[in-house]
Amino acid sequence: MLDFGLAKWLPRAPFDEQDVTLTDPQTVPGQILGTVAYMSPEQILGQDSDQRGDLFAFGIMLHEILTGQHPWPRRSAVDTMHAILHDGPASLGDISASLTPIVQRLLRKKPADRFASVEEVREALAAGSATRESRPAAGKDAEPLRSIAVLPFLFLNEIENRKAYSLGFADALITTLGSAENLAVLPTSAIVNYAPGVDPARTCQDLGVRHVFQGSVQKQGNHWRVSTQLFDGNTRRITYSERHDFVLENVFEVQDEIGRRVLESLQMRLKPTAPKCRPRYHVVGQGRIPLRTCTDA
Repeated sequence: MLDFGLAKWLPRAPFDEQDVTLTDPQTVPGQILGTVAYMSPEQILGQDSDQRGDLFAFGIMLHEILTGQHPWPRRSAVDTMHAILHDGPASLGDISASLTPIVQRLLRKKPADRFASVEEVREALAAGSATRESRPAAGKDAEPLRSIAVLPFLFLNEIENRKAYSLGFADALITTLGSAENLAVLPTSAIVNYAPGVDPARTCQDLGVRHVFQGSVQKQGNHWRVSTQLFDGNTRRITYSERHDFVLENVFEVQDEIGRRVLESLQMRLKPTAPKCRPRYHVVGQGRIPLRTCTDA
């Protein structure tokens, strides 16, 4: 059930003095109104709030649906408000590599860092659903999915349309990696607001992924040099890096070739290794029955 008990008067433009006048407005700047557990930071601070405040509340409900608990479980209303203002939300765990970044973006402290509209949220959820449905059902022998976010590429020299190319390289690689069955790749909508060259460790935490893929590009005429790195959020180190040189005029050909090479490399490096086994014996009567104990590599 949604709480529609709060409303805010938005005057029409141009304002007509003969129109209805509010003599006792219910929501004004400086007042704290709302259900504490679902209030956005700007509501708690008594600041102006728009639809992004509602999206914050939706993020809280989505977190509760996925985990069974509030993202800021506290004993009192005062503690809850303090946590919403200053603390990060509780972890979603291993719920979903595609839903985690959506919930985390909905729960950003600053309204400008959240989705701008419910339409954007719907598109992100649809993209995440498509990613999940494209994966085979997990069975006892299924390979584990490796969650990965591809960030916009960093251009090291000034070229025309650098910003568009930066996101374009990431988007093309996301599309290519999305075909790999053992990779859970975040959609472009999850990384579109990230700047090239951001801290990969923090990004792993923010997006709830195991790996962050970053790339840098240098272009001189029709010569391209693309350097790529894969950061592991668990070990906090780079586990893969390569440099690729091209002499191509068409940027799309460069993106396609990078995607092909990266996909081939990642499939080799992220392939699960067979468990190591050592012999053990269990004594039964006067004999010994050989057992095998396996441990992860």
